[in-house]
Amino acid sequence: MLYEARSLYCAPVCSPDEILDRWKRDLNTYGDSGAILASWKREGYTHLMVYTAGVDFMRTADDPHHPLSDLTALDAFLARLPAPQSFGGVYALYTLP
Repeated sequence: MLYEARSLYCAPVCSPDEILDRWKRDLNTYGDSGAILASWKREGYTHLMVYTAGVDFMRTADDPHHPLSDLTALDAFLARLPAPQSFGGVYALYTLP
């Protein structure tokens, strides 16, 4: 999950983004979206749930820990994935290819 601190009782298991830093941390660690995707797949992840309302909030919050460049990189990454399933326009569930 990205930008969602709760696990939402996902079955079988979801990994919440408890301090809203998963994307930033992985972007800084791996350097690009291809390497991030590869690392997530190695960890066994098959799907990515994004709290789009949280991302939108970060875009307008002017938080120095979540610069627009990081969110733009996230947008580019998500655009490379298959079209997501939307849940009320608030969450988006992506299949990792």
